[in-house]
Order: sequence, then C-alpha cells, then structure tokens
Amino acid sequence: MTDSGCASGHPIPAVAVPRAVAQHWLWHDVLAPYLRRVPPDDPAPDGRITNGVDPPPDAPAISLAALAHPPTRDAFLSAVFANRRLRAARIERQADLQALHAREKYLIMAHAPETYRRVGKLIAGPAEAPLSALAERYCQAVWGGLLVPARRGRHASALEHMAGYFKRGLPEPARARMHAAIADFRAGLAPLTDPLARIRGAAATTGMVYIAQQTYLAPYPIPLMLRTWL
Repeated sequence: MTDSGCASGHPIPAVAVPRAVAQHWLWHDVLAPYLRRVPPDDPAPDGRITNGVDPPPDAPAISLAALAHPPTRDAFLSAVFANRRLRAARIERQADLQALHAREKYLIMAHAPETYRRVGKLIAGPAEAPLSALAERYCQAVWGGLLVPARRGRHASALEHMAGYFKRGLPEPARARMHAAIADFRAGLAPLTDPLARIRGAAATTGMVYIAQQTYLAPYPIPLMLRTWL
C-alpha cells in the first residue's frame, strides 16, 4: 500500500500472463481491455493467469481453464482488482485501514464470511509496528478470501443486508423491484448484475453514501461484469 504496504500505483491491475495464454480469446477479447499484461517473471503483479503451472503464492492466481467458469472468473477478478485497490491505498493510520475495510465489507462477506470476521478482528486490535506489516497482512487475507467463489446464497444474503438500508427513503414499489431482483438471482433466473444495478440506483437516488461506497456494487469494471455474468 502506498507508504504502508504493497504499492502498485497503476490504475489498471497488472496481471502476469504467459504468451500462450495471451493468445487465447478469453484474454485478448474479454480481459485485455481491463488488465495490463506483464510477463510471468514480473516481481509484483496484482494477479496471475497460468497455463497449468503452479504459480508463486504472491498474488491471486487462476488457470486458463478455470477462467471459463463464471463464478470462478468473478472471484479471480474481484481478488485482482481488490489487490490493486488495496495496494494503491494510502494507509497512514490504523483508522485509514479500518475505513478501507468498511468499504470492502459486503464484498468480503459475500465471498468468505470467515475471512471477513478474521480481518475485522485483525485491524480492530492494537496496531502492529510498523503499520505496513498490518496493511500487508490485511491485503493478502482479503484477496485470499475473495478467491473463494461466492455461492448464490451468500451473494443473496449480502444483497439483502444492503437492501435493508432502504427501508426508509425509497418508495415501496422500488423496494419491491429490488427484492424481486435479489430473489430472481437467488433462484438462478437473473444474473448478479441485475440486483447490483438496483442497489446502485437506490443508493444514488437516496444519497445513501455508505452503500454507494461499497466496492461490492462494482468490484471490477461493470462492462467486464456484464461479460462475466451473461
């Protein structure tokens, strides 16, 4: 993290991609517009895509074959963009890390509730010296948890928690449409992007800043989410 932890600074995640993988359509047609390719021997990538070789445990990694599975691809992209986001964050006080965690809350909760509880305790306790060590531990724990593909039930639970913030301030018909979108997603009748769009719209309409700032609403670029959750 900038000044405290791992640092990236580039607005687009750097992903280590072998030449053979870069020739695959999933890379050049779907992912390449949103990710910056670096060679496999790059010392500090935000993620790795492999052709079956076990990668170093220094960043989120996935095999080319696993990328074809939407929930697994979603988990990888969520982890990679979170890794870049957390590494670029300026953490000067423990309170900065706690504020960062508050914005990541529902994203982590949907993928790995155990990780959410563990990192919450990690950053709530006495600050480590140096703070960079705490920030690094948090960063690695978060992207490790996000690599777990979120089940529909966990996604739906996180969505319902967020929808609960609109009991006041949002007209009943709009709330009903939001809950219907969540129910359709839970039942496998709609993609995740549908209820997320409803909640983003509700947050904008009501000025609900806490929800609007949740990275779960767009953990990576929305056009890429639409390609992932067809």
